[in-house]
Amino acid sequence: MGIRGLETYLERNSKGACYKVDIKEIISRYRQETGKNPKIVIDGMSVLNHLYNKKLPWLSGGQLKEFYEVIREFIIAFISLGAELISFFDGPPAATKRSAWIKRRLETLADIYALFDDLAAGADPLQIQNDRRNMIPPNSGCVIMHVFHIYGCKVYKTILECDAEISKFALKNDCLAILAQDSDFVIYEGAHYYWSMKNFDLDTMTTLNYDRIKLANSLRIPPQHLPLVASLMGNDVVPYDLVMPFKKVLLRSLSRKNYVDFSTCIERVSDYVRRLPVGPAIYNYLPQIAKEVFCDESKTGLLYDSLLSYDLHTESPDIFKTGNDHWDSVLELVREHHINGYGPACLYGIVHEQRYWGSTGLEDFRINDLPPAQLVLRKLRQHIYGILLNEKPLASNQIYHEVKELVMSGPTSLDSDVIVNAIPPQGDIFTIFSFNCLSFGSLLFIYFRQVMCVN
Repeated sequence: MGIRGLETYLERNSKGACYKVDIKEIISRYRQETGKNPKIVIDGMSVLNHLYNKKLPWLSGGQLKEFYEVIREFIIAFISLGAELISFFDGPPAATKRSAWIKRRLETLADIYALFDDLAAGADPLQIQNDRRNMIPPNSGCVIMHVFHIYGCKVYKTILECDAEISKFALKNDCLAILAQDSDFVIYEGAHYYWSMKNFDLDTMTTLNYDRIKLANSLRIPPQHLPLVASLMGNDVVPYDLVMPFKKVLLRSLSRKNYVDFSTCIERVSDYVRRLPVGPAIYNYLPQIAKEVFCDESKTGLLYDSLLSYDLHTESPDIFKTGNDHWDSVLELVREHHINGYGPACLYGIVHEQRYWGSTGLEDFRINDLPPAQLVLRKLRQHIYGILLNEKPLASNQIYHEVKELVMSGPTSLDSDVIVNAIPPQGDIFTIFSFNCLSFGSLLFIYFRQVMCVN
């Protein structure tokens, strides 16, 4: 999601920080100058959202064969130019972005209700597709990962924040470009170019480039100050509503109630940030900034977390040990399959964190003729949890392993977690560690085999 309004600012008011580029020309020039094939990092979900929406009718869903061909065409277009594609996909949501995740699920639910209302009113489905943002079918990301694997592209599924891992990989491996659609990428260090997926034209191989250095120059701040500007403008860590009073104080007068002009606002925030030190010394000023911005020094930790989320030079360990050698080997196996893009992201979240996140689907919870799909499938998920956690030792006071679920089953369903028991499998069962490739389909097959045997 990034910083709301920043992309529009870049495209309209940023004094040369956004400009059209010819991807063929840039790749050709790079190969001539370096004698190497350029590495281009792809944000897989940005590709999914753009190509599915642009190339296929999304309202009816399910055009997986056609979608396969669209992704294939996309990959070949880059490979034929001599580029090496590395794709990244989101893992489970980060705990620090829980509130942002919930907000987006509720916004999607509002969009879905409006869509159903339009259909009920007799609106033309083709017009709905043109007027509304697309609703991607669940687990479509697995289709993209599969196609990338087929064509020999590297595929990574992230454990930590996806934007940060993409940028860190691009910086470490001297990648030519990041192709994505999230304004956070113009805040991070990373590749030489940040190309817009939204403006990408597969036929002409052109798009817009957002330039981090030129953005900083236009705001008259060093690039190292961009993370603080992003934090004070509101991002995925610092809620937008929390910084609104501070922005209003900076602007002093508003043209109309509750309206803040982004261009003026980001320039005023940059004026505020300009007086502060660059580098690690900024952390010593966070209590003072929290007091001035939020009138609450206890919000220092929020600013700290936000700045840390943009720091690509800090290593965040993602491997933890439980002390049980066998279970640790299971965790490592699941981690390896997850990182290399096999299976849905929820498997890693269940095994490592005992948490499941359920997003918003095309359901109208205002109609009570059928129960919500997430509730119907809960019993099935409990059996899958039992298979995934079967080899994990229970604590002395436990009868079952517990999994925290945060699933969309209505407007108030995301107010708090629901704790459910993992139902252990009955009889003989292959261990997770014995699987050559852990997959959701394998788990379903094993579960239904048990059901058939029991019944």
